[in-house]
Amino acid sequence: NKDCQRAHWTAHKPECKAVQRPTQSVARGAVRPSNEMMELQEQFMQTQRNLQEVSAGIVNAQRHKRRLELTHREVTELPEESKTYLAIGKMFMRSPLEEVTTKLQNEIAETDEKRETMEANKN
Repeated sequence: NKDCQRAHWTAHKPECKAVQRPTQSVARGAVRPSNEMMELQEQFMQTQRNLQEVSAGIVNAQRHKRRLELTHREVTELPEESKTYLAIGKMFMRSPLEEVTTKLQNEIAETDEKRETMEANKN
């Protein structure tokens, strides 16, 4: 706002003059603070984006784990003679019940590891 600009004008006046007249010799450091500030701001924004990506990844991993656990719970309640199928790409292949439950348990463990890794990177 204008009040802020007026209050800080004395600090920015030499920098503005240096930018307006680039052919004249510029005092060392007259433009450097704003460049450093811009670099820091870019780093801050990148860090913020990375943090948001990691947080979203953690939430997705938790959601995926809940789905896997629900599926595992339902599959383990099936009778042994039930026909079960594993999705492979766009097709389904008939698989023994034991294989399906083992695959679900492995996926749950992998998802847990990924989530823990993301949480460690977040901190």
